[in-house]
Amino acid sequence: MHVRFAGGLHYDPTSRRACIEFMKTLSAESKPVLVAVEWDSGIVAKLEAEREDFKRRWARFREQDPPELVEQLAKSIAWESDVFKDVFGDLPVVWLEDGRGEPPSTRPLGSNRRLDCEYALAPDPKERPTADVLPRLHRYWLEDAEVTQKKLIEDGRDSSRDKAWEKNLAPSLDKDGWALVIVGAIHASDWDDETLFNLLIAGGHRCDAGFLVWKPTPPTKK
Repeated sequence: MHVRFAGGLHYDPTSRRACIEFMKTLSAESKPVLVAVEWDSGIVAKLEAEREDFKRRWARFREQDPPELVEQLAKSIAWESDVFKDVFGDLPVVWLEDGRGEPPSTRPLGSNRRLDCEYALAPDPKERPTADVLPRLHRYWLEDAEVTQKKLIEDGRDSSRDKAWEKNLAPSLDKDGWALVIVGAIHASDWDDETLFNLLIAGGHRCDAGFLVWKPTPPTKK
């Protein structure tokens, strides 16, 4: 099966819009038969409440920001789980994290994200101009990605999640058409032989990737 990856950054509030633009280029050809996302199915029941919780906390934190900015920040929470609907509508979903102990949806996402933003907007998070918010958050998460990448080069990468995802996804890839996979950028790359991207290629699937806001640089192979 042809598998098309959208590789993003989980916390970067510009990733959702970048993914929408990427999907629009794909929609000119056809609609995917399924989408796989780096979330567990439990997020469906709590997503709206988590985003509303974020909005309430943000309103107390920075009442000067316009609703459209707050909405973009709120919709960046678990953006991978529903962004495809903005272009393709409802699709069959493979929840890659189903079966994982302590799945991501068990975390307090709205409150945690508000605290992440406060840290990224330091040293004056309450007074920083509205025009600074998105650029500063975007830059912060790009820098975080570079730091994470360097650490993975130095310490190695645990591929156990990629292997679990491949087991969740592979049984659904026996259909005609193409599948969309929305995961973190490194998992969508050829970083090593055990990224989800390369595991699916090894399984006989044709894969290509679009990187939404940041493209990883795989370590030099010895």
